[in-house]
Parts: sequence; structure tokens; C-alpha cells
Amino acid sequence: MRTAVTEEHAVDATRTPDRRLPRLQVSGGTLLTIGLLAVLVYPNLSAQRVADTTGTVLLAVAVGVFMIVSVLLHEIGHAVLARAFGARVEQIALTLWGGHTQYTGRNIGPLPSALIAVAGPVVNGLLALAAFAGVEAVGGQGAAGAFLFYAAVLNVGLAVFNLLPGLPMDGGRVVEGILGAVLGRRSVGTVVTAWIGRAIAVGVVLLALWRLSQSQGTFGIIVVLWAVIIAGTLWRGASAALQGAQTQDRIGRLDVRDLTRPVVVLPQSATTADVPPAVDPRTVLVLDAQGQGHRVDPVALASVPLASRAATPIGAVTRPVGLVGRVPSTVDGDALVDHLMADRRAEHLVVDPDGRVLGSIATAEVGARLHPGTDPRAPGARP
Repeated sequence: MRTAVTEEHAVDATRTPDRRLPRLQVSGGTLLTIGLLAVLVYPNLSAQRVADTTGTVLLAVAVGVFMIVSVLLHEIGHAVLARAFGARVEQIALTLWGGHTQYTGRNIGPLPSALIAVAGPVVNGLLALAAFAGVEAVGGQGAAGAFLFYAAVLNVGLAVFNLLPGLPMDGGRVVEGILGAVLGRRSVGTVVTAWIGRAIAVGVVLLALWRLSQSQGTFGIIVVLWAVIIAGTLWRGASAALQGAQTQDRIGRLDVRDLTRPVVVLPQSATTADVPPAVDPRTVLVLDAQGQGHRVDPVALASVPLASRAATPIGAVTRPVGLVGRVPSTVDGDALVDHLMADRRAEHLVVDPDGRVLGSIATAEVGARLHPGTDPRAPGARP
């Protein structure tokens, strides 16, 4: 019941809208959610005597199913508005604790982000109004009246809970955007709302424990167990938001000049004698006609006798590093990550506006800057 925004640095909000339907992922936990809801509402439905035992069980299950339908419509509300603002909606997921909509988009401002976030709760509010109208229409009597009443109450609960001002709830997304716009740094808003989200997670458990202390029987225990599941999900979501804020701060501090390493570029036709004696062999990059890069192996180069170097091709002492890209020397921060994500190469030559090579950047090193603890030499290391 939240939006998962992935800032992949690859979406242009002005491009042609994506007409593809997003993936719908339904986890097995959804069935458990239906069962838990049915168990929670069954005692009250039974006390109202709106149907016989079998009918009451079916009615309780129907309430649980409608809750999942309400969550799905909530997420569709997010997806529709996100797509309207130019984002690419990747998937809608229904899970044990509700659901989420994952979309990617970098050029979406604070106001559109806030509107996307509140779209889900607005859908629940409309469903609640429709259900309350239905209750009035049937006079609040019988199985239909009971079903519509619970449908209304549950949707009110969904709307209110999701508007709480902490991540990963929708209300947290709204506050995050507002704080980011006011303070000029979205990451600050993320940190504040993520900690509010953690506080809400703790509050959910404490409230359930308090309810348990005021009641007896298995009902209170079931509520506590469900509260722990929900709180754990909220805590993990808030923690992920905090990590994302830290990564965004690191992206903002990326400086292409600081990341640029010395490089000596040689053509594939060169020989080992062309490697300057005063240069560290590890800084030599050999480029072939296809743009494939090769790094000189210092041990292999040292094994070539000086008298034989002029006749030894440079390729005899190199190892491949893959295609080599180019990155302008004028990009930093988000723009640098945008470029590296759009042109996924292991290495990039840094070139000035006149096309002169100033050095090289290893993509793995950028990834290590963004994710401390990552070995830049590890396969697959990336921004």
C-alpha cells in the first residue's frame, strides 16, 4: 500500500508515454491476508447473526477478498497517475502486508510525486464513500449491509493508515517531497520521514500490545502477530529509504575530477617499446578499432627483454577490459551516474569539450563510492 519509486536515472518525463501494462505480482501471502481478515471479522459478523454459520464464514472471506481488491485498486490509482506524469510503471505487487507499485522516473517534481502518493488513499476514500452509500441504500440490514459496512470501514482504515506521515507510507512520500522542496535537499526529507516511519512501526506494535492487555482470548494474539508483521515491513521500508537517502547524498558528492585516473592511450598497432619508461604500466590502455580496451599487465611487460620490445606487439602483454566508453569532463553527481547507467561500460575515457583525453574512470570505482564496502575489483560492481 505504498509506492516504490526507483530513480534509475534513465527516464525522460517528456518521452512518449509507456502504453504497456505493468506486471501484476501476487504473492502467496495474499491468501494468508484474506484468511487473517476473515478470522478477525468473523466474531463480529457471527454476533450480528446476519447469516447461518456457513453464510457467515463465506461473508467473512468475502470481506477479506474485497480488502485485497481495495488494495489492488489503491495501487492502480498510483500506477495511473504515475504514468500520467511520464513515469514507467514496472509492476504492481500484492503481498502479505498489502501491496506496492514500483515505477521509475527521475524528472518528476515534488508536486507530481505528492499527487501520485495520495492517489491510492483517494481511491480508498472513494470506495469507502460508495460502500457507505450502499449501506444506506440497503438500510444497513442483512448480509449485504454487513458486507458494505466492513468494506467502508476497511477502506477508511486503508486511507488513514496510508496517509500517516512516515515512509514507506504514502503520507510519508508527500511529506518527503514537501520537505525536500522547502529545504532544497530531498534526502533530508527522506531521512526525517523514514525515522517517522520507524516510530510508526514501533507504535503499531505497542498499540496491539495495549489492545491485548485490554482483552482476552486468541483474537488479541492474532492482532499482535499481524501487527508485528506489518511493523516489520514498515521498519524495513523505512530502513531502505534511509539507505537510499545516503546513496543519493553520495551521488551528489561525486566529482569527475576526483574519480579520474591517469591514462596513456595506445593503438592496437603499438609495440611494448611504445610504453613510456616513466609511466606506470597499469595506466596504459590499448584501444583496438572496435573500441575494445586492453590493460597492460606489468608482470608480462617486465618479462619482455628490452632488446625485443620493439618487435613485441603490445597485445602480447595485455588483458581485455571490454568496450571503453567516453564521459564528458563537465558532468558530476546525478549527470555522471546518468551517463554511466546509459552507457554501461567497465571503463570510460574522460574527455574535455575539445575531445582531449584527460584520464579514465572505472565504473566499479564509482559503484564502490556509492556503496561503501563494495570491492571495485569485484565482478558486476556498478553504480
